[in-house]
Amino acid sequence: MVNRMSQQEYEETIRYYGFHLIMYPLLVCIAIFTIGSVIEILFKFELGVAKTIFIAIGGIGYFIFYFKNELGKKR
Repeated sequence: MVNRMSQQEYEETIRYYGFHLIMYPLLVCIAIFTIGSVIEILFKFELGVAKTIFIAIGGIGYFIFYFKNELGKKR
């Protein structure tokens, strides 16, 4: 026998995973980009280095940690 979700359970599951696996990381990427841009403006970097450093070092490490914890826990 197949155990099916109700319509409400399905919608709640889609909202949960849509936020935690798509929207939240997207918001973090926008925040990293904004902080990198502010640092470039304050220190007058013209090379685009701050955004690259933030995304490469901080962003990738954060996302590995986030997805490891988020996908590892059971809802």
